[in-house]
Amino acid sequence: MSETKRCSRCKEEKSRTEFHLSRSKPDGLHHRCRPCSRAVNRKWNDENPFRRLAFNAIKRMRRRGIPFNADSKELAATLEFLWDCNGGECALCGTEIVLSSSEGPNAADAAHLDALDPSRPYQLGNATFLCAPCNVSKGDLTIETAQRLYRFLREEVNVDH
Repeated sequence: MSETKRCSRCKEEKSRTEFHLSRSKPDGLHHRCRPCSRAVNRKWNDENPFRRLAFNAIKRMRRRGIPFNADSKELAATLEFLWDCNGGECALCGTEIVLSSSEGPNAADAAHLDALDPSRPYQLGNATFLCAPCNVSKGDLTIETAQRLYRFLREEVNVDH
């Protein structure tokens, strides 16, 4: 077996270690090299932010054993509707947030999908978007308790993020 493989995207001959494994391929390797796969995935994620959020939400629900009956397209449509209703603002503090921050998912302006009741699926009435600081500070609090705490800190203690 050859020690190299040609990437179908960049057409460069690269070491086999530069390719992801793929059981469905005859040679056991993906057809694109890792850097090209990353570039293709990044482009798709940027063009389909709600589908990306939906895929991640479905993975979290499966991992937590939460039953759900929506596929990724249905959930993405729900999330897009929710985003439009919130106007791109954090549900707790009202800060403007973005779906894909250039500084990464933990940037202050990055949107985080939050389930109001973590034991139920992401759906209308049980999902909202938060900024990173509010998401971290909320922890396991319910959204109502977190909102009361945020109002208290902002009004009584004069603290804002």
